[in-house]
This record gives sequence, structure tokens and C-alpha cells, in this order.
Amino acid sequence: MRSTATTTTIVAAVLLRACVSLHGYSGEGVPPMYGDFEAQRHWMEVTVNLPAERWYVHGPDNDLQYWGLDYPPLSAHFSWAVGRLAQAWHPQLVALHASRGHESAETRAFMRRSVLVADLLVFVPAALAFARLPAAAGGGGGAPTRTLALLLLSPPLVLVDHGHFQYNCVSLGLALWALVAALSGRPLACCVAFSLSLNFKQMGLYLAPAVFCYLLAGVLRTRGVGLAASRFCALGAVTSLTFAACWAPFLASATPYDSTLAVLRRVFPTSRSLYEDKVANVWCTMALLPPLKLKAGPPGRTRSPRPPPADGTLLTPAGQARARGAAAALARMHARRTPPALRAAAARALAPRFPALRDGVRPRLLPPLLPVHEKHLLLPLLPAALLSTEHPRAYAWFALLAAFSMFPLLARDGLRLAYSVCQLAFGALAAALTPPMEVGGSATAGGLLLAASLAGMVALHVAEAALPPPRRYPDLHAVAFSAYACCHLVGAYAACLHALWRTTATAPPHTPLDGGGTTVRERRKAE
Repeated sequence: MRSTATTTTIVAAVLLRACVSLHGYSGEGVPPMYGDFEAQRHWMEVTVNLPAERWYVHGPDNDLQYWGLDYPPLSAHFSWAVGRLAQAWHPQLVALHASRGHESAETRAFMRRSVLVADLLVFVPAALAFARLPAAAGGGGGAPTRTLALLLLSPPLVLVDHGHFQYNCVSLGLALWALVAALSGRPLACCVAFSLSLNFKQMGLYLAPAVFCYLLAGVLRTRGVGLAASRFCALGAVTSLTFAACWAPFLASATPYDSTLAVLRRVFPTSRSLYEDKVANVWCTMALLPPLKLKAGPPGRTRSPRPPPADGTLLTPAGQARARGAAAALARMHARRTPPALRAAAARALAPRFPALRDGVRPRLLPPLLPVHEKHLLLPLLPAALLSTEHPRAYAWFALLAAFSMFPLLARDGLRLAYSVCQLAFGALAAALTPPMEVGGSATAGGLLLAASLAGMVALHVAEAALPPPRRYPDLHAVAFSAYACCHLVGAYAACLHALWRTTATAPPHTPLDGGGTTVRERRKAE
């Protein structure tokens, strides 16, 4: 019976992904930059036509201003492998220069199938392995199937990878494999899987402190200095070898230092700002507060306050993004040796609109940090999945909230219908499969909080569909979605911290070096 339920869940997950892939994708038919779909295709074009040491270096055949590679080496190797398949099946998809902006039925079919196959090869087996862990049995007989359904049918990952178009399923699948290995008592396998995840997408660094401390705790709990040292060296050696294998083409190049530095500069672009769109994070929400307006200005200088533009463009994230776009356009003109007279004319035309450009500087938002992206919410969803065995409805709510926060992005990609169906279906599934959420031991309080949160989401959707935004604030709805989601995320983070401290005070400790196979219930009995 359990085997039938598992098969049905996996088939439903595949069908859901296939249906979502029939909808629009990022940047479809929107030249000149298109979107993430074109970025992934362009990386295949670059990697199959250029040697590895030139993948991250600007040149006549690799314009970094046009979707230059900015993911770690394993992602580039993955693009190379998929690009080789494309070269054999549909060569026009990866033809150097000629394929820029290439859109065809064959291209769409190949790209959609590639992410579906990657999902089936990496994330789906990892989710199945996690659902079969003894720890997943802590919620009763049907807990493994319920956990698998919540993981595979979660709207955020399905909509981003198979709608918007990315390969997050690979990096998240590798990270999930690392967690499975850790919970199974295989620390070396955990190191390999998590190192591969980091080398696929640098956003995996979000999880790195937790994984590092989890492994280090096992070493520190080891009895005997010699054994502890040998375990530590083994973990370090496996991690180093995994990184070395991913970075081998650059370390073995004629100029290893320059090649490695070029990769690092692309992977960690510190010149970017706090956010690049309407993102459900603290910085974007703070920009709405009058005393804390985040305005563009030159780094390293203090300027006398300027009155904002009459239309308030710099007071919204969209206005700040347009300012950065204008500055980037001037930078590209300079890089392409545009005549100084033409550059000066462009700067004068833009200056009344963007005061920070008057001094020929690039506008920034506060100190430069790593970019904060809408899709980064997929990261906290992964550790939240570990709670899905004991708090399934809370996890389901978090997944719905994560997808809700990305609605402006998904709507721009033509995914309104896919978003609505995924959210409604997942919400109904969670309501049918999961027990009530409790707050302070009260299911009534948990139900009321959950209902209020979902009602607010529905109200914002109704307002976005029925009420056009004022002309002065065209991005009002998108910012409202982001701020609403941010407030909930801050509350969820505080609740998780409280649960963490309560768990550490009541549950027995466990590390990957303690061995696996113990259920949560058994560990509590052994306390």
C-alpha cells in the first residue's frame, strides 16, 4: 500500500511539473536581454564553444554584460554537459553568437525536458530517501508518504524551475542528499554532497554554517584526541578533494591564479546591491519607511540631501533598479569605447532623472553586499522540510508563503494560472493530509493565525487583480506583496529560533558521527 502511494505521489509530481512547463518562462519574447531561460541557454553556448579558462572572462566571444556566467564551476560543467546534448540534438540552440535570443519549439522542448530530467535524477530521489529515513516515521504510519508529497508538490520549487526556468532542483537536491547522509550517519558522504551543492550554486552558503557546525559537533564529541583529529582530517580531505575536482580545469590552466580569481569575481560580485527587484526581505521593506529611505548615491562620499523626484521613482525598488540600469548602460558605453561626446550627452539626459549620475558614479544601496534574490526563499524551505515530519501544516504554510512572495515575478512570466492552480491544489492537499497546527499547545490559536495569514494573501491577490495601482506608485502591489511576506518571514524566523532553543533543551543531541537509523521518537525515549 505504501509503495502504491509513493508511486502515485511521484507520478503526480511529474505530471504537475509537465503541466507547469507548458506555460511561459522568464523573458519569453522580451529582447534584448530576455531572462533566466536565455541565461541558462547562453551558458550552454559559452561552455561548449570556449575553453574552460575563458568561461568567466570577458572577451569578444563572451560578453559578460550579456548573461555572463556567475555560478560556481559545477554549474558551468552542468551547462557544458547539457550543451553537448543540445549540440547533438539541436545545434542551433548553442551556436556561438548566432543563437543569442534563440527561441523555437525545439529549444523550448529541450530546455524544459532538461530541467525535468535533472529534477528526476537529483531532487526526487533525495526527497524519496529523506521520506524513507527512520526520522520521518516519527509522525505515524502515513508520515513518509505525506512528507514525500509535501516535498515534491511544493509550489515554489515547481514554479521556479519548471515555470520561470532554473535548475535549483540540482543544488537543492544535492543539499538534501547531504542532509540525508548526515541523518543516516554518513559524514563523508555528507561532505561530498554538500560540497557539490556549494559548487553548483553559491546560495548554498546559506546552509553552510549549520552543516559545518553539525559535522564539527560530531568531531568534538569524539572520545580520544587521536580519533577526533583523524575524523576532522578525513572530513577536511574529502571536502578539499571534492572542491579540487570541481575547480580542476581552472587550477590546471596556464594561469591558475588569474583563472581562479576570474571565477571568484563572477561568483561573488560584491559591486551589486542589497536587492534587485521587489524582494520579501528586510532591506526592501525598510525602503518603505520614510526615516529609512534607501536612496542612490556615490560610495565613499557624503552628499547633501536632495529632494526626491516628483514622481517618487527613487522611493520604490523599481525606481532604484531603473537607476542601476541607467548607470550600467553608461558603463557599457564606456567599456565599448563610445565617443566621449555621446557618453556625456547620455549622462546629461539621464541626470535630471537620476541625480546620482551627475558625478559619473554608479548608484548603490548602502554598502555593497551579495545580491538578495526573490528565489532565495527556496533555501530556507529545505531545512524547513526537516520539520515537515513533526510540523507538516506549518511547513505547508511556509511553502505557500514562499510562493506568494514570488508572485510578482511569476506573474511577469505569464504564470498566473499555474501559480493559482499550484497554490490551491497544495493548500487543499495540506489541509487533507496534515493535522492542525498548534500555537502554544492550542490548535484553535494555530488555526486562527493560519486563517488570518491566508486571508491576507487572498486579499492582496484580489486587490492586485481588481484595483490598478496609482500612477505615482506603479509598483505598489508588488511592494505590498513583498512587505506582507517579509513580516510573516520575520515572525516565522522568530518562531523557528524559539522552537530550536526548546528542542535543544529537551531532545538528546545527535551528530552525523553518532550513526543513523534512530527515529526521533526513539531518541526521546532514550533521553
